[in-house]
Amino acid sequence: MSTAERSADLQPGGDQVGTKTADSRSLLDSERLWNALMALTPAMVFVAGRLANLWTVQWLARERGEKFLESLSSWDGEHFIAIAEHGYTWSTADGVVASPAFFPGLPKLMALVSAVLGCSASTAGLLISAAAGVVTAYGLVRLAERVPGLTRTGGLFLVAVYSLAPMSIVLSMTYSESLFVACAVWSLAFLMDGNWLVSGLLSLLAGLVRPSGFALAAAIVVAAALAFVQGTTTWRTWVGTALAPLGFLGYIAYADYRLGAVGAWFELQRVRWRSGFDWGAATWRFVVRTLREAPALLDVATVGLMLAALVLLGVCVVSAVSGLNRVPWPLVLYAGFVLLQVLGSDGVMNSKGRLLIPAFTLLIPLAAFLQRERRSVGVGLIIGIGLAGCWYSAYALLIYGYAI
Repeated sequence: MSTAERSADLQPGGDQVGTKTADSRSLLDSERLWNALMALTPAMVFVAGRLANLWTVQWLARERGEKFLESLSSWDGEHFIAIAEHGYTWSTADGVVASPAFFPGLPKLMALVSAVLGCSASTAGLLISAAAGVVTAYGLVRLAERVPGLTRTGGLFLVAVYSLAPMSIVLSMTYSESLFVACAVWSLAFLMDGNWLVSGLLSLLAGLVRPSGFALAAAIVVAAALAFVQGTTTWRTWVGTALAPLGFLGYIAYADYRLGAVGAWFELQRVRWRSGFDWGAATWRFVVRTLREAPALLDVATVGLMLAALVLLGVCVVSAVSGLNRVPWPLVLYAGFVLLQVLGSDGVMNSKGRLLIPAFTLLIPLAAFLQRERRSVGVGLIIGIGLAGCWYSAYALLIYGYAI
């Protein structure tokens, strides 16, 4: 008998000790696996929604004999790809590629990723949107946990609804919504944590991606004013607040300088897309005409989405005043400013549904409702939202025939 075997025989309960050690290791490994799965859950929920959406578009593209991947870089995606590959064409003339209307955050990042990875600008744009979507998923969970009454489960419902919402196909296209929301959701999350510097910096970056950066910066400015009234401001509050609008204002000023006139960027929007702020007059005319004539299914659905957004904003305002799951005022203000921009402007009316994607804080009351309901009811509603949202995205991109 070897020395090791004799030693084991001399130890009372030696087999039991080895068994307990093995069991503890197995339990530790199980806990690590469970923690890893929990850490990956927001990403898995978001990716599941995107795969369902993309599969629907791919199926419809095959049925119609269209090219699936090319459709993901259509419409505005073509402008972003052209800027990434060739730079801006500084002109306000009608009939040219009016690239200065598009903010530089996405195309410049596309050019960088394309150079680093050696892929096309189109592929780079799709990769950026996918990565930004995953970052957004974690930001949505983080933000939900800052809302009174919401838990991580509510945050996961928020991720699911966001990933499956009507027009969410743009989150998987060479469009700027995914990158913008990734910056915006984390800016608001840090704002809820009282980290004004990081919030302001992320707002600055968001302002370089989309004009919606105005809404985010405005919400931060009003939040700072409220903090001042409450006597809770510090120098970090004012520095972060000062940073917040610099991306949006900086690009507008630079574009005006390159175009050679003050207000040239807004003139370019008016000339190219008939887009200008009119306090909702054009939107109202569109709603009346659509309800009277119903020219296309997408037009009717767009009116429905705008009305739903207004209802959800009202719910957010009521919840901010009192009641369960009070939505913090900065989140309500952000959604309100996004709606003001979208509904208060003229332009391509059938794009309104897509332009509402950045107003993601409107979905918080819906996530709270799903959290309160029985799990089977919540999952059933998510499936219903997913079926409607996936088909709507595919219809808008492949059947409707006009820009989204």
